[in-house]
Amino acid sequence: AVPYQQYLRSSTYSVVSELTGKYGYRAIAMHPFLADGWNRPTVYANMGFEACFFQEDFPQQHLLRNYISDQEMFAFLIEKYEAQKEDPLFFFGVTMQNHGDYDYSGENYTQHISLEDYAGKYPDVEQYLSLIHETDRAVEYLITYFQNTDEDVVIVFFGDHQPKINESFYGAVRGTTGNTLDRQQKRYEVPFFIWANYDIEEKHIESTSLNYLSTYVYDTAGIALPPYNHFLREMEERIPSINANGFYSLSAGRYVSFDKANEDERSWLESYEALQYNSIFDTKQRSQVFFPVLD
Repeated sequence: AVPYQQYLRSSTYSVVSELTGKYGYRAIAMHPFLADGWNRPTVYANMGFEACFFQEDFPQQHLLRNYISDQEMFAFLIEKYEAQKEDPLFFFGVTMQNHGDYDYSGENYTQHISLEDYAGKYPDVEQYLSLIHETDRAVEYLITYFQNTDEDVVIVFFGDHQPKINESFYGAVRGTTGNTLDRQQKRYEVPFFIWANYDIEEKHIESTSLNYLSTYVYDTAGIALPPYNHFLREMEERIPSINANGFYSLSAGRYVSFDKANEDERSWLESYEALQYNSIFDTKQRSQVFFPVLD
């Protein structure tokens, strides 16, 4: 399934609609690449974003390889913030700088990272890590700027999967032993951080999944949890992380496939499935408690 193209064809409940409809936020989406990818303009509008910016909207003065750099995207974001900061703002940005493949050999790229133990063996890995090095610099720039603003600001940084690089490198650094599902899940293991320019509790989240991230964001921003996120918080206590491959079972102490769920886990998974169905497909009987209609 490709949800953006197949399912999100009308107004839909989301973090965006919650913030804009209940709290008066303005919502802006940006992706410094082609607008026609994944039907983004239509989907972003259906989610409740009032403005979207794509490749043609950027000055394109700071490229890395053939992509708009994270530095330029963050500078563009700051420009939009400064122009509209009288209103509470929600930005959602999908970066492009570090997109694969990692075999570029033209201008606008300098290799900063070399693998001492694998000299010359994995040039794609070295290119990817060199790009990440540039992202580190750009994130420092972004956070330094917002450290010095008067408004309260929360920054959430996350990825959706690991890069597609030489398979033998993954084997070299991870090994090939262990449960097959556990190895598969490691391919989707990515770091994330939530930062604020005001005092927040420092904590380390050992394991979670993307469906729970909005709950952490609401908490950090001091925004009351909507009913759907109350459900997700209770579910996370029983099922700490979940994706298309399976979920982490507290009773088993490892990742398992869905058919291995015990009775309590199955009950939560079925409830979650029912809510997902109600949100996306059940237009005539959609719950106005969990998924209120957009204004």
